[in-house]
Amino acid sequence: MNSTIGAGGVMFVMITTTLGVDAESPCVLEWRALPSASTPGTVRLLLEQRLAGRGLLSALGGRADDLYLVTSELVTNACEETPHAEIVYRATLGREGVWIGVWDGSDEIPCEPPGVRELSFEELDAMPEGQVEHGRGLELVAGLAAVRGVTVTPPHGKWVWAEVPYPDGSTGR
Repeated sequence: MNSTIGAGGVMFVMITTTLGVDAESPCVLEWRALPSASTPGTVRLLLEQRLAGRGLLSALGGRADDLYLVTSELVTNACEETPHAEIVYRATLGREGVWIGVWDGSDEIPCEPPGVRELSFEELDAMPEGQVEHGRGLELVAGLAAVRGVTVTPPHGKWVWAEVPYPDGSTGR
């Protein structure tokens, strides 16, 4: 178990890093953290460093930035949902893509995002200030992930997850 002090003094504890012993075994990365404004960026940076350090970025090809954006959005949502309780981030590199999940202790299920549509400048100007900057994360995730969902964890909490496929149907391992 390794720990890292992130920006703002938030401790991240890496629980597991399992690199499969063969092409069929997934690579699993997992961190636990207390939410802060810096948590999404720190988790994203830790993910990027771990993937680069293990030579796994080539499997992602042009999808690495998509993976980082999905990570940031899911972690941000968990931090906002449970600002004073631990969250868990997990990335599993499988044969078809990368499964990204973030667990938080809230029982509230995120709303299904509306369909993505282009807004005019007039529509953007007419929106309340906070709505322009917030509330679009799951729409981005829906556009980048092959599949996504929520898995409830009794007695409380949930995993909000998405799977980002490798480019052009390639396999990651």
